[in-house]
Amino acid sequence: MLRTMPPSPEQALLSMEKAEEILEDAKANLEEGRYNAAAMLAYVSMLNAARAVLFKDGWREKSHYCITRYLEAKHGDVIGKEMVVLLDDYRDTRHDVQYSAGYNASPEKASGMVSFAGKFLEKVGGILEK
Repeated sequence: MLRTMPPSPEQALLSMEKAEEILEDAKANLEEGRYNAAAMLAYVSMLNAARAVLFKDGWREKSHYCITRYLEAKHGDVIGKEMVVLLDDYRDTRHDVQYSAGYNASPEKASGMVSFAGKFLEKVGGILEK
């Protein structure tokens, strides 16, 4: 579910900038008590940051799941196992918020996702600087 492409530092930078912008939107929604929106946006922020790594390395994804596996295999030493596990958990949460009519993100879950997204973006920033 990954396809090779020429490495693109430009796309990586654009994807990271988008991740940061979306994280700010997630924080604003969290402050307004819009927990589903905050959770969804926090995940999209993480996804864009993860894609930045793939663009830098010369890959394009066709599945959210494979992004996590790629990060674990190629950058696990920087990201760490705990972050990979949480990224997977938050992927599932985003899926539940988006597709399960009976599921709503709790204030705690949304807050945790927004906080984690900030830390995740910092880790990804370190990978992009290499």
